[in-house]
Amino acid sequence: MTLLESFGLINTTEDCLGGPYTQPSSSFTSFQHTVNPPSNPCLGECSKPYDRQASTYRHQIGSGGYFDEGHRSTGARNDCYWSSSSATAQPKPSPKTEFQATVLWINFAVMLVKLLNVMATTLASHTQRPRALYSYVVQPQLYSDHHHPDRQNTPEGPISIAFSRSSRRSIHTNNDLVKGVVHVKARLQIKRVTIKFIGKTTCRLSNDRNPANPHVAEVELFCHEKTLSRIQMPTPTCPPSRVEYPFEFRFPEAVEAKPMLQNEAPFKPGGLFEHESGHQLPPSLWLNENDICNEYFLRAEYVAEQTSFTLNPVVVHQLRFSPSVPELDVPSPLPLLPAPPIRFERKSRPSTPDPTKERRTSLKRLTTGLRGVDKVEDSSATSLLVLRAPAQYRVGASTTALKISLQATLTDGYEQPAAPVYLRGIRAQVSAHFHYRVPLASASAGEVCAESIEKFDLFNQRYSKPGIQVTQDTVLDGFQINKIVPPTFKTYAVALNYDVKYNLLLECAGKESEHEVEMKDVLIEPMTRPGGQLGPPEEPPPPLRLGELDVAQELMRQGGASGQVAVQLPPPPYHR
Repeated sequence: MTLLESFGLINTTEDCLGGPYTQPSSSFTSFQHTVNPPSNPCLGECSKPYDRQASTYRHQIGSGGYFDEGHRSTGARNDCYWSSSSATAQPKPSPKTEFQATVLWINFAVMLVKLLNVMATTLASHTQRPRALYSYVVQPQLYSDHHHPDRQNTPEGPISIAFSRSSRRSIHTNNDLVKGVVHVKARLQIKRVTIKFIGKTTCRLSNDRNPANPHVAEVELFCHEKTLSRIQMPTPTCPPSRVEYPFEFRFPEAVEAKPMLQNEAPFKPGGLFEHESGHQLPPSLWLNENDICNEYFLRAEYVAEQTSFTLNPVVVHQLRFSPSVPELDVPSPLPLLPAPPIRFERKSRPSTPDPTKERRTSLKRLTTGLRGVDKVEDSSATSLLVLRAPAQYRVGASTTALKISLQATLTDGYEQPAAPVYLRGIRAQVSAHFHYRVPLASASAGEVCAESIEKFDLFNQRYSKPGIQVTQDTVLDGFQINKIVPPTFKTYAVALNYDVKYNLLLECAGKESEHEVEMKDVLIEPMTRPGGQLGPPEEPPPPLRLGELDVAQELMRQGGASGQVAVQLPPPPYHR
């Protein structure tokens, strides 16, 4: 295809003889175009006769077209010219026309190259962040709700506890409403039903002198007790052959109970533990096979009319708790603190070399080694990588940003730049330091103290290749602290603080390396709560059932006519 054909100035097709012919385009001035017909014009599908004169012959093709071939005296053919139906010769394209077409084509090519460059620059500027890969996160195993096997809350028992819909939460927090009903078998003659809402800390330490009798301290954080009244008209959700006793509590904002003497000794004041009420409620905690625990539970029991020698049935239901603070009380985030710098060596070879260049380099090293010539080593550089991490985290926080940067790069004198460094993964593993004590009058210090360490992950993230390139100021975000992580706390007998160890997986020049830094005394703050509660908002009470409204109006009329206070209706039924 010629330049004129590419711009649509002429149309070239095949003639009936198998040779090409050219037809002028309608958008261009007609001109004469030379072609070379086959040596034998009559070899082809066309069998039309042609007239050969002394020096010229004409052969008709298609609808009125001709090939005019002239012969020199030597018998050689001249070029053939295509003629339209009018059989008139067309002028040859001028050099000026050819030049204009060439310039037009060059301009078009330049514009196309510029457009491709702009598209490449745009795509490079909108490069997506490397995809986050799935990574296993070691969760803390610090909770258990099956510690009372003989008092489990089951619907088949003689007494059970059912909760309203708004109180069904996996984790409760301060000021959360806990309401529901206590179910008791209807055939029983019940004298009274009581329920307690208790927060308690238990610490049990081994006794070296008498292993069968460990040192134990049990201290209540709060205790709310109520005597319940029976609902006369059962709700639609009440199981058959059961009666209901409604209750309602709220988690307090702080520790309410003062510590009592333990083993004839008080809780001593100190910076690691609390010794007075008013401090923050600790999170639910079960450690060392329930030897160390903070627990929150409901304990319901009934007393029958007829006394018996058996104990009164008791049911216990565990509630998982984690403290929180209102969103308005959250201070502004503190600046990031630098961890100890990481020193590592960087090579000059890129992380993803060209395969052809890599093969050539390998062959070159092989030939130079066979010839006894010294091998050319890649240049290297020593860099310092600094991780800046927050001095405190917050449980349930949606985003926690970290920064990682390259600083103080030292080269070995070669001018070749060092290969870029990519972050392939980051893991934050905490060492949870649990401190606990038992007051003991016989101890020399007035108490017995111990410590244990548990390890789990705050977050663990991996990235697809090539990873996140580390620059002088690379921001890492998208981390979230699980709500089951217990925040830093201290109470009468138990305290918790954290150290965080960061593991970085780096890749430079195709080689991966792991690095580790640790930060001491990292604070993990409690989660925040909007509107004073963590779970879903409470729903309005359901409307009265059919017939209950008429009964209420009748009772109000009777009370008003007699001048006495009307009898109050039982509370509305609960959704469970």
